[in-house]
Amino acid sequence: MRCKGTGFYVTFHIPGSLLLQKYFSIFSVACRVYKMLYQHLSRAMHMPIRISKHECRLKSQKKVLSTFVHTKRRGLRDGQHSQTVYVAGGFENRLAWSSLFDQRRTLTSGPMLSAASVAAERPGWYESIADSAPVHMMENVLVVVQQTTGLPWWASVLCTTVALRTAITLPLAAYQMSIIAKVETLQPEIEGLAKRLRYEVSVRAKQLGWSEKIARFHFKKNLRRIVSELYVRDNCHPFKASLVIWVQIPMWVFISIAMRNLSLGVTVSAKAIQQELATGGALWFPDLTMPDTLWVMPVSLGLVNLVIVEIFALRKIELTKFQKYVTNFIRGISLVMIPIAATVPSSMALYWLSSSCVGLGQNLLLRSPRFRRVCRIPRTKADSDTPYKDIASAFIAKYFKARLLPEKLTVYSTLVGLLNARNYNFGGEFVESMIRQLKETLKSNLYDEALYLSTSSLESNLEGLAGVLEADLPNYKNKILRILCTVARLLPEKLTVYSTLVGLLNARNYNFGGEFVESMIRQLKETLKSNLYDEALYLVRFLSDLVNCHVIAAPSMVAMFENFISVVQEQDGPQVRCDWYVYAVLSSLPWVGKELYEKKDVEMERILNQIESYLKRRQKIHVPMLQVWTAEKPHPQEEYLDCLFAQVQKMKKDRWQERHILRPYIAFDSVLCEALQHNLPPFTPPPHSEDAVYPMPKVIFRMFDYTDAPEGPVMPGSHSVERFVIEENLHCIIKSHWRERKTCAAQLLSYPGKNKIPLNYHIVEVIFGELFQLPQPPHIDVMYTTLLIELCKLQPGSLPQVLAQATEMMYMRLDTMNTTCIDRFLNWFSHHLSNFQFRWSWDDWSDCLTQDLDKPKPKFVKEVLEKSMRLSYHQRIVDIVPANFSALIPANPIFVYKYMDESSSSLPGYPVTIAISNAIINRSSNDEILTILKDVPNPNQEDDDDEGDSFNPLKIDVFLQTLLHMAAKSFSHSFSALAKFHEVLKSLTDSDEGKLHILRVVYEAWRNHPQMISVLIDKMIRTQIVDCAAVANWIFSPDMAHDFTRFYVWEILHSTVRKMNKHVQKIQKELETAKEKLEKQHSRKKDSGDEEEDKNSDEEDGLLEEQIERLQEKVESAQSEQKNLFLVIFQRFIMMLTEHLVRCETGGVDFNTPWYKNCIERLQQIFLMHHQTIQQYMVTLENLLFTAELDHHILAVYQQFCALQM
Repeated sequence: MRCKGTGFYVTFHIPGSLLLQKYFSIFSVACRVYKMLYQHLSRAMHMPIRISKHECRLKSQKKVLSTFVHTKRRGLRDGQHSQTVYVAGGFENRLAWSSLFDQRRTLTSGPMLSAASVAAERPGWYESIADSAPVHMMENVLVVVQQTTGLPWWASVLCTTVALRTAITLPLAAYQMSIIAKVETLQPEIEGLAKRLRYEVSVRAKQLGWSEKIARFHFKKNLRRIVSELYVRDNCHPFKASLVIWVQIPMWVFISIAMRNLSLGVTVSAKAIQQELATGGALWFPDLTMPDTLWVMPVSLGLVNLVIVEIFALRKIELTKFQKYVTNFIRGISLVMIPIAATVPSSMALYWLSSSCVGLGQNLLLRSPRFRRVCRIPRTKADSDTPYKDIASAFIAKYFKARLLPEKLTVYSTLVGLLNARNYNFGGEFVESMIRQLKETLKSNLYDEALYLSTSSLESNLEGLAGVLEADLPNYKNKILRILCTVARLLPEKLTVYSTLVGLLNARNYNFGGEFVESMIRQLKETLKSNLYDEALYLVRFLSDLVNCHVIAAPSMVAMFENFISVVQEQDGPQVRCDWYVYAVLSSLPWVGKELYEKKDVEMERILNQIESYLKRRQKIHVPMLQVWTAEKPHPQEEYLDCLFAQVQKMKKDRWQERHILRPYIAFDSVLCEALQHNLPPFTPPPHSEDAVYPMPKVIFRMFDYTDAPEGPVMPGSHSVERFVIEENLHCIIKSHWRERKTCAAQLLSYPGKNKIPLNYHIVEVIFGELFQLPQPPHIDVMYTTLLIELCKLQPGSLPQVLAQATEMMYMRLDTMNTTCIDRFLNWFSHHLSNFQFRWSWDDWSDCLTQDLDKPKPKFVKEVLEKSMRLSYHQRIVDIVPANFSALIPANPIFVYKYMDESSSSLPGYPVTIAISNAIINRSSNDEILTILKDVPNPNQEDDDDEGDSFNPLKIDVFLQTLLHMAAKSFSHSFSALAKFHEVLKSLTDSDEGKLHILRVVYEAWRNHPQMISVLIDKMIRTQIVDCAAVANWIFSPDMAHDFTRFYVWEILHSTVRKMNKHVQKIQKELETAKEKLEKQHSRKKDSGDEEEDKNSDEEDGLLEEQIERLQEKVESAQSEQKNLFLVIFQRFIMMLTEHLVRCETGGVDFNTPWYKNCIERLQQIFLMHHQTIQQYMVTLENLLFTAELDHHILAVYQQFCALQM
């Protein structure tokens, strides 16, 4: 796994499949053994073995003597001359097998043997194994078991196999599973430690300038050490899990060779056993010394091995590429074992088959939760309470499920029908399983499987699925209704597919269609009541498309739209409420407008006229606050209702024609037109309530038009309804798959009808539209970054060019871009560059070098480089940027210590810094440090000594400068220093002036390292060294005027506000929990009649009431701090902006400077990013700060914010 932005690689030790490793090793050894047997057999059967006395010359008498001695030991006679010996025979001739390993006994003549002849007589490695003690021991075990039990040899082989596998391998397999379970439970801890280590190494690498290779080396070295310590701690080193392999493989090999020796009578003692084995078989294999001519055991062996492999493969939903390779390889080995088993004696094949069957049984037994508990195997997340049911379901899903064989649908449905006729319970369980699988596929967005989409067309698959669901309606109607309603609410991009399915079901079962419509209306009411307006919008759109499928009558749909539009006539309702109902009607018309106009043209015309009248009179004060660009050229930034109404009007002008909506119901028009239609139940929009949270208005983001995509299909115009349909479908795809970037990217690129549109341009525009959406993007910012990276990987030849074109266009329009969107733009761009080695054509942006550094373009480039440095290191940024960009390169992030050397000895407090340094080195306590600081003179001290004791800035300066300097190596060192001397820092900052000054010292010391400033202030807030109001006052202080427009400053401020909001929410949640607990106590007390229990509950009630009172006080105090924080922020904004406006008016200069634009848009940003919290204090803000006397430029921002929820 690559850590993006740092260049480091993280390697986690995840134990692989020991089952696959075991069988891989077993089959590898078997292949080697039988390859050697085949080679020797070939020589014995077909090749003459010639040993000549003139093959080699003896170099010395010593070699001759040693050879002579060796031959004497082997029992060969002297004085015989060598001669050629021919060994021939067939596989059926057992003498061939005996002669194969007796080649060393070649007859010789003459006084001495040649060296070659002696070498030919030395036994090979297989002969050594076959004649080894373990093999002889296994022979003895087999013989003893047979003679002791008196069983036939075939039964004796089975009993011996079961006994050995049970007594030896089963305990080892249980131990193996225990080790693996422990290792798996360690993985979350290892991942957490690896993330922390990666962070530490990246920081260290930046400080010391390590190369990527060195940093990766240190990371891997330390990670291996940490992982080894964890394995030692939990006594679960993965190597211990391989113990079963080192025992089972030799045992399998030794028993196999022992069976072969006994079957072929290789030794003299085995001759008698060979005769017994020749008659010790059964059934089709009476002779265990001969191969299985019917191939029953070889084929069974292959099938059992394949089942073992498939059980492993079905454990995971998706195997890795390596696991797929290994699994397929072992499948091949299992098939290769079939012909091998057909050529060996039946006794060996019988042993192999019985061993595999016992192994399969042990694997299944080790899945049992009860057996695992008995063996004390730790439980993991992957363990199931119903393992065998899961395995069976997985096999059925993979090999027998109808969704994978739609062309065999009727065959399998007939089979299920016959089984149901014989066993009613089975039929019920099968239907439940099908419904459960349908839920899973719909939940996983597996549309192809849910609709049986494989080789058949969409229409035939829809018809088949409708038939299956129709048959299940009598018993599972409620489940089917619930699933289809969920589909309508959560899968809007597949709207027309499922509406067609409902239409087919309605044509076959009228009552079901009526119940479905009623269920949809109930769900629509529930979603509106729960403020789920996006889901309600999709339900309305689905209902409207049912008109096309002849499920809902057009007049009743028009009546429902009229009820929606009647909301605009309400007097007291907020504008955002009216906006949603208007949008619900307009956004449904691309799907159903043609059908409604053909049948109810007068009513529809009246609806559109009412909408037009409403749009003309509605207020649009909020639009400037939501626009990405203030300029209307080259692409206007229209309000979403105005844009959609213009698109619908153009569609109406074009006779309601559009070309991008999939309409499968057209193929079933002859069936659907005969269906009876339903009227919608009366639906009245729920009245407005104070708790209602309506969707905020939007501005349509536009970046491209047809001129920007010169090649290929033409991009639809901004007022074309096709543009709305395409963008809406792409938004729905992102909403459905945003948690899985790879799936999301693949779905976007496989958009239906992609050949008719410039898809890459639409995708990029939609993604940036969501990223720049105000006040907040629909999803986290980093999701869009990773999604674009994944799209670039999938389309490397086209999409990166479109993305580069979009980046260039946004850079050229930075002057009119909203500051909040600039922040998101630079965050995305720096993160994107870090994944592509920071490569960019920087020379194309050299125009920013000639501009004032306060202008948006040079400021943007500088901020991008600074953000990129956080994701890399300083020297890397210096190397990648051209030399002429040196003015924009961030400073080297080093600590600025003003008491560095003796040249600073003239500074007040210098002697104390030396004492402080020594005290820290000597690990002095907090009290000792405070004692040293007492000697620091107070520059603010006047004649009255008591007056100067409260706040001594020099104390803070001396101590904090020294402390941070000594802890400047890393973030962790700095955090540890703050934690260790927390008491000292708290005593130094007991006043507001002290808190403000400590922030100044941090800024002065780390002014070249903005990231360090951010994390240190964050840590100080968490440890309550400083409070949120102090941070806000410091940001707006004159000390920060130079960096006031810098990105990191506002990053700190927003982080501070978020911490305050979370703190309040946490206490409120605790209070609500306590109140709920008290209510449950009261209800329990009413139900029970026991006096003793009532007495105990009274005591508990008293404790809870006291706790609620304390929490209530905490909530009020936290809310007061929260309100004070916002008052400080807005007051400082008003003061700074007012001073600027007055100064410009007095000087007769234009007030609209880059500083003013940045400041006024930062004020907008505060309102937008924290709008939910600020709304609680609107009355206070309006009464104290945003009064009518305020300058209209500043007051306009507040009015725009108020208009968002009007």
